[in-house]
Amino acid sequence: MFKLFLPLYFVTTLFFSSIVPPSVFEERTTPVFNNCDNITAEVDGGQMFIKNIQAAHAIIDVYKIRAGGGWVKAFGCNDNCGGEVTLKVEDKNNYKVHVKLFDNNWQMMCEREINTVAVKAAVVKGDCENVVINTSNNVMTIGNLDSPIKHVDVYKVGQGGGWTNVFSCKEKCGKSLNVNVEANQKYIVHVKMFSRDWKMICEKQIEHLTPPQ
Repeated sequence: MFKLFLPLYFVTTLFFSSIVPPSVFEERTTPVFNNCDNITAEVDGGQMFIKNIQAAHAIIDVYKIRAGGGWVKAFGCNDNCGGEVTLKVEDKNNYKVHVKLFDNNWQMMCEREINTVAVKAAVVKGDCENVVINTSNNVMTIGNLDSPIKHVDVYKVGQGGGWTNVFSCKEKCGKSLNVNVEANQKYIVHVKMFSRDWKMICEKQIEHLTPPQ
């Protein structure tokens, strides 16, 4: 009986080896690389950046944590999320990030939950107290307009006290402006500075007397 079984064993082994590719056995025994530990969630300037999403498929959910408890879904991405996700977040709130990564066959590779991400208020540039005004050769220079968005108006003050608008700039005015003016003339410069999301930073009105020619 043993003598008959041994040849049968070798014949069966050779038969299955010829019809089943070796890669099938290799795929079953190869461990899946867990790269969820590389995923990061960073916050800067009112935006959250979820990075190092390295997988064929991904499911990402972001929840805003309520002050009294409980979660509210703020963002969701099912497949084709890319290697990095960017989303807007609210200042002074906490968020929970939940990530699942899958291989080409939608087999789960790994899962990670970043418990809370504290979102601090964005640092906003711009201070109206730093605005400087100088005039030379009938050109008024308004400098230190450091905010992302600004409105600048220049008014000429008439002899009777009335104002006439001689220059106006909205939004993208640059950090410095040059305005043609008259010599020995009083002007009012009105400056408003805003953040990127149009929140008012400051407002200032400056009287400026141009030098004689």
